[in-house]
Amino acid sequence: PFPKPTQSKGFEDKAVLKSIHSPPAHTHTQKIHTSPTFLCPVHGGSEGSPDILRRLPQGETSSTTIIRFPPGTESAMKKTEDSNTLVLTVDAKANKHQVKQAVRKSSDIDVAKVNTLVRPGASLAPDYDAVDVANKIGII
Repeated sequence: PFPKPTQSKGFEDKAVLKSIHSPPAHTHTQKIHTSPTFLCPVHGGSEGSPDILRRLPQGETSSTTIIRFPPGTESAMKKTEDSNTLVLTVDAKANKHQVKQAVRKSSDIDVAKVNTLVRPGASLAPDYDAVDVANKIGII
């Protein structure tokens, strides 16, 4: 007696035929170099952290981190008394909007204008007296 044909033989035959008549899976073409110089390819590595922070991080913009301390110099006191201006040392990475919001939040006053220098300062609106606010904060 002869063995009975099974379906597996038919599938094997189809697989063999498919492998014979199909193109190879991995074909490699040779790159043609048209320049005598070699440019190193750029690899997608990690960006890394910056050496210098350009601005304050988003989560660290509270009034206590922005306003550092009021300088107790004579020129700062004179500016407070004469021109109704508070002089504050603030974080160097903070912008004018952040300084204005921090002063408004910490001492409940309206800020008319913020002038930034090497040591930034904030000036008060006309209806507030800088000497009274300085006494309240504890500068004088």
